[in-house]
Amino acid sequence: MRRIVFKELREHGWVFAVLFVLFGLGLAVSLSRGDEEGGRFAALKAFVLTYGLVAALVAGNRLVVREYTGKTQLFLETLPISRLRVVVTKWLVGWAWVTFSVTSAWAATWWWQAKTTPVPPLDALYALVPAVLWMTCFWAVCFVAGLLGRYRLLFWVVSGLFVYGLDTVGQLVVMQTPPFRLASESLAVANAWPEAIDVVVGSLVIGVGLLVGLVLPVVGEGSIATTLSGRMTSRERIFSASTLLVGFMLFSVLTRDRDRPAFALESVIPKDSPVGPIGVLPGEGVSDAQAQALVEAIAIDVVTFVQAMEYPKLAGVYVVSQRGLDPDIVLRVPLGEKDGHVFRANVADPRFDPLMLRYRILHSIVGDHTDHRALEEDRHWLLDGFASYWNTRGDAEARALLRRRAAASPVSLSPQAIARWDETFERAGDCFGMGISFTLVDALVDELGEGAVIELARRTFVKPHESFRDVLFEEKLPALLTEKKVDFARLIERAEAARRNAGGPLGYQGAYELVPRGGGQTQVRFRLSRHGQPVTRWRGLTASTAPWQAGISDTEPTRVDARAGDALAPATFTSGERLFVAIEVDDDELKCSARVLQAWEVLP
Repeated sequence: MRRIVFKELREHGWVFAVLFVLFGLGLAVSLSRGDEEGGRFAALKAFVLTYGLVAALVAGNRLVVREYTGKTQLFLETLPISRLRVVVTKWLVGWAWVTFSVTSAWAATWWWQAKTTPVPPLDALYALVPAVLWMTCFWAVCFVAGLLGRYRLLFWVVSGLFVYGLDTVGQLVVMQTPPFRLASESLAVANAWPEAIDVVVGSLVIGVGLLVGLVLPVVGEGSIATTLSGRMTSRERIFSASTLLVGFMLFSVLTRDRDRPAFALESVIPKDSPVGPIGVLPGEGVSDAQAQALVEAIAIDVVTFVQAMEYPKLAGVYVVSQRGLDPDIVLRVPLGEKDGHVFRANVADPRFDPLMLRYRILHSIVGDHTDHRALEEDRHWLLDGFASYWNTRGDAEARALLRRRAAASPVSLSPQAIARWDETFERAGDCFGMGISFTLVDALVDELGEGAVIELARRTFVKPHESFRDVLFEEKLPALLTEKKVDFARLIERAEAARRNAGGPLGYQGAYELVPRGGGQTQVRFRLSRHGQPVTRWRGLTASTAPWQAGISDTEPTRVDARAGDALAPATFTSGERLFVAIEVDDDELKCSARVLQAWEVLP
């Protein structure tokens, strides 16, 4: 047996070594994203569902498929070693390889987590046992598949379609059934031993796989495995192709999207429009008159915008009033593509900002129509500014309010700020971001005229072809501005001058400090004053982010509502974490939640 092991290592060891290095690089990426994905052993879970499967597939190909298709097993059969010993040795070599890979990934994940948070050995074993059991199950299947020879690809395709069909057609959550549950979220959390049913089913799969893997190359002096390793006959090719064709056709019929009516809300304040239904679900605290005024304003925005941009009819635009949300939060409900645009907002709150809601609606319409290409940084400023501009057409009071917000913004307009627009808008926050983007587009309208800017937006925010035409022939915004003879640097200067002439800063002074709490834990203390006096109504935001995360969604930060000049964030953070911190205040003059401080911090 030892000679066979050395033979396999000499022949395949270099392949395993290269894969091990590549797996290590992939694991490093997974470890860096562990905090974002959740679970102490999230990186290990990702490993066993990706690189671990590759390790088993490659081992099956090198140890079994290559041996039989190359006819080198005939040499092994001439040696004074039984076929059973040869097969068992190959099975154990492959199992040792996949076990070594997953154990190394487990050890690296444990070491990485222990740098910031102690992980008891028992908790680490809670992750190791299901990971090794899962990989052993898959290796047993890969070994059998390798022995199927010319039918192995057919086996994998049929098995994949079967599992996918169970999940989609059968409405069975495959990852929550044994033995797949061994590699589910419970592995990432690692707080208990795997359930008995998972261990039993996993052991059964291993036992059956091992038994079949021993029978095929041994029974009949190995004639079964040898015969299967030959090339397909013409009849077998036709049969296999027909089986796959019928299987794919049946699968496509069972899984195709069914036509269903678009999403619609009952008991809404409706507004019929030529571009699709629009409605507001008032909810508690919202009068019918207030809801009617809001739906009329939204309808004017949406109808004129969609018609001006020459977009197709919408499935619908709905707003659901929800008590309990912060007044500055507008959340889009995640629905299907055919269900339109549904938003949740606290319309009943006196501090609710309708301009923000209307801006988000137009923003999402363009984003969906362009398959989110409108959110690319070189044109995102135009989308933000154009949506803000459109909501205030013909409303002098609203336009003055946006100019005042821009003037109060701690973030100014410059070519560098526009080039890094996503970062600029995040530093400014929604309130100030709407203001400064409106000022820039308003200056563009003064220079070119509204009709020319609409044409510019229409050519920029088109529906992509989803092909190389988008890469080769897409009209770029800088080229379109040059075509219209716009000096972009001068335009930014004029917009910045207009912003400064509209007012000045609000006078808020915000700060934060990191407060050590022992054991490597840290809290954040915020302070806010205005003209030297403490502010009594504001909030501090904190969030732990992944190393390369660029932005923060509305729901990510943890909030601390302050009723004094300083406040301590309730969350604690560990050494090495990357923090997002911000201070926002509900300003009566601006009628919005103004972001007066924003920073990123990596804890030492």
